[in-house]
Amino acid sequence: MAQNQPTIYEHKVMELLGNLAEMLLKKEQPREPFADYPDLLSANDIIEMTRWSTSHTYSVMNRPDFPLANGGEKPYCVLKVDFINWLKREVP
Repeated sequence: MAQNQPTIYEHKVMELLGNLAEMLLKKEQPREPFADYPDLLSANDIIEMTRWSTSHTYSVMNRPDFPLANGGEKPYCVLKVDFINWLKREVP
């Protein structure tokens, strides 16, 4: 047997490591919250995401600390990342 040829044991270990690497690559990575929503959210998106009523959603979006993307112009919209960060601050 040539010196640089892998043994049966080494070959099996390499095969198992390859299978493990393949399994890890296929494993679905954790998704960010609300990954299925667009990066720019409308009031309707927020209503759907939070299940808040329409009136409550617009009331919240009119708060001075709410991160509207368009400065309060209608239609209201907010960047998803800003909305998530705002929610984290507001809902401990």
